[in-house]
Amino acid sequence: MSEHCGSVTTDGAAVCVPGACSCSNESKSSAPILLALPSAGISKNTNSLNSIPFKDHQEKTMWQKIRSGVMFGVVCITSPCCTPIFVPIGLALLAGTPVAAWVSANVGWVYGGLTLLSVISLVLGFRWMGQKNEVKRKRIAQPLPESNY
Repeated sequence: MSEHCGSVTTDGAAVCVPGACSCSNESKSSAPILLALPSAGISKNTNSLNSIPFKDHQEKTMWQKIRSGVMFGVVCITSPCCTPIFVPIGLALLAGTPVAAWVSANVGWVYGGLTLLSVISLVLGFRWMGQKNEVKRKRIAQPLPESNY
């Protein structure tokens, strides 16, 4: 490629601008054409898995980390080993209210409900944590696109 033809991006990839030189035919669009071969990893602009912009993919991954972390926090608070500590503290804070009277009358159901909540939160936490790993596995297992060179 000659000096007057196209340009070079910051990562060193050559870009040919249609109609800017004699090496390309006149095109209807003036969008630059990237002349670099696709890499095996994630490109800067798109996720090779499903053409979602990379920034959106990072936001989804961050949201998955946050919600799985929140679920693991709920598991720690509602686990059967912590509820004998937190339920009496909650009853002491709610002393003299109808809620405290109901909880003290149905304390077995409260412990059972908190245990069930703990198990459900644990399953959701692992499931939401595993979704990002599943996306990584699919991306790694995806074959490289064939080249016409």
